[in-house]
Amino acid sequence: MGPGTRVAALTVLSCPRVCMRRGAWIGAANIVRGPFSLFLAEGASLGNRNIVSGARRPRPGEAAACLWIERGGRITSSHAIDVTRSIRIGVHAIVAGKGSQIWTHGYIHARVGPDRARIDGRVSIGDNTYIGAMSCISPGVSIGAGITVGGHASVARDLLEPGVYVSAPLRHIEGDPYARRDRHGPPVPDSLDGDVRVRR
Repeated sequence: MGPGTRVAALTVLSCPRVCMRRGAWIGAANIVRGPFSLFLAEGASLGNRNIVSGARRPRPGEAAACLWIERGGRITSSHAIDVTRSIRIGVHAIVAGKGSQIWTHGYIHARVGPDRARIDGRVSIGDNTYIGAMSCISPGVSIGAGITVGGHASVARDLLEPGVYVSAPLRHIEGDPYARRDRHGPPVPDSLDGDVRVRR
């Protein structure tokens, strides 16, 4: 922990590694628990009442997942952050308001029967990017620098061109999503689920 760092009351930190640089802080009543690392660069912050979790243990020789908040980056309050795979929050980027979710894993179910495939993917949020309240970011998504995502947005694809993005009307996508699981890559061994694909 660097100089001027602080962790407020009622916060639970139960992960293998926590690194906080100068002036970084963690607010009150957060739960940070799982087999991942937490890194807060200079002046970065994790606000209050956030739940940061992940259950997947890395395979031998594989680096553990990490929640990496760059210089001046912020996650405000009451968000749910899944660190099954790594997440990077860029320089001066903000996950703002309340109630947003960042997911690094999800499932595609077969139309009939118990079969399902897990889809994992790292999430990257670029420098000087703003994520509005109650947004949901899907596994494998990259959001570029200088982007504003409006509140209640569902971000299921990369956003790379700077500017403002807001939710589109809900629409039906044709086809069987389970049949398309192979486009996410071949299955990889995993201790939690039998059929896991990693979105690149």
